[in-house]
Amino acid sequence: LQSAEPPPAHIDTLASMHLSIWSHGVALLALMMAAAATVARPSLAFYGEAGCPFCRDYLLKQLVPLHESGVSNLVDVRFIPWGNAKANKDGSFSCQHGPSECVYNALLSCVIAHYPELSQWLPYAACIVQSARDVELTELQLHTHCAKAAGFRAEPIWACHNSTEGHELQLAAKAETDALTPPHTGVPWVTFTARPGASEAVPLYDGISVTTTIVCAAYPGSDRLPAACFVDPDSSDATKQLHMSSRTQQFSSVAAA
Repeated sequence: LQSAEPPPAHIDTLASMHLSIWSHGVALLALMMAAAATVARPSLAFYGEAGCPFCRDYLLKQLVPLHESGVSNLVDVRFIPWGNAKANKDGSFSCQHGPSECVYNALLSCVIAHYPELSQWLPYAACIVQSARDVELTELQLHTHCAKAAGFRAEPIWACHNSTEGHELQLAAKAETDALTPPHTGVPWVTFTARPGASEAVPLYDGISVTTTIVCAAYPGSDRLPAACFVDPDSSDATKQLHMSSRTQQFSSVAAA
């Protein structure tokens, strides 16, 4: 039998070159993916309260679509549920829309602390703000319903809001709200920073009605933007309703507290 003839030397060389190019390509792709995963994202902070109708509109008409469209992957979103509430000398809290709002604010603080991912706390928050002013439901009934809808147990969160933990979480929300520069003049109050790690955040003022556009324009990554970034926000009737031509008319003001 005739032995197999070894391949010409140039074939081995080409194979080695192809293997080297492929290896470098895989390494480059891995580096690109790692870089995309570690892009420092802009941050958005929403200061509001559970019973405020304009906070409800902002959360339902801006933050929920932001999340559902995938644009929330471009930004870190935080909700600080305190708004125009006040701390009393005896340690209790007074809220602009009554005692029930204080309960819901504390529940929101507990949920956000225990379930910090936007995909976890946003469904609960949306459920709460939709019905927070519904007098036919007790605080416990609405909380239980919303916790079930969001996919977590109601009892630990209810216990949290009645505990030292819940009280301290609300004091932390108060401290962060009080530290705003410039001070908030009403709610919803939304701040944004496109420079990760920056100590100063810029209030969006009337720009809250185009939150998605602002987030998309500020994103520093090189990956493809979601389709929602290219949709005219004024084409949405819901967004038009949120647009505020006069903050003194539309905002739930501190003076009214």
